[in-house]
Amino acid sequence: MNGTRATLAIVRREMDARWLWERAAGFVAGLAAGLAFDRGAGVRGTLEEHAALCAVALWFAVNGTLRIDVRDGMYFSAPLYGRQLARAHALSALAGALVLPAGTLIAWSLRDMLGAELGPGGLALPLLSAVALSAIVALSATPRTGPARAFYAVAAYAIGAATLAPYFLSLGDPARLGIVLALVAGFFGLRAFGETLARYDPIG
Repeated sequence: MNGTRATLAIVRREMDARWLWERAAGFVAGLAAGLAFDRGAGVRGTLEEHAALCAVALWFAVNGTLRIDVRDGMYFSAPLYGRQLARAHALSALAGALVLPAGTLIAWSLRDMLGAELGPGGLALPLLSAVALSAIVALSATPRTGPARAFYAVAAYAIGAATLAPYFLSLGDPARLGIVLALVAGFFGLRAFGETLARYDPIG
């Protein structure tokens, strides 16, 4: 089995019925939040409302990623490389993490708010970048237990929140800064996760 087929097979296995139901619930929650924060066409929500949305979206991304079972012995008995497992789990984590903010963006687009939120000073791109980064970092918690697992989970939330600082502090171009921070930190986070899986022994 080549790398691409193996990766897609793992992704399909992870996206089971429970995964779909949980993500559907997240999408509905995001949709409801986007509609609730609107006070009329073209009017943005307050920073407090956006902070609440970001907090929930980050929690959803981290919590959903922690539920991925990377310790499944079947994966380690198959002829797979750590990087293949890392990519597959990352795709599952990213898809799950982006569901809630996607629901909010659809709600904003229905209320003609997306244009304002998608611009250089808007929330859309920083939020998408933050939840994606949190999901990638949270992957490193999945093969661990106890304090180490808690540490990576908290770190994932905190790092995602840090990428949103430019938006809430009105620093420069929040969209560009958020994307750059997410790409750089996400690259190293995914690489570290792949190395962890390469060394991981589910039997030991």
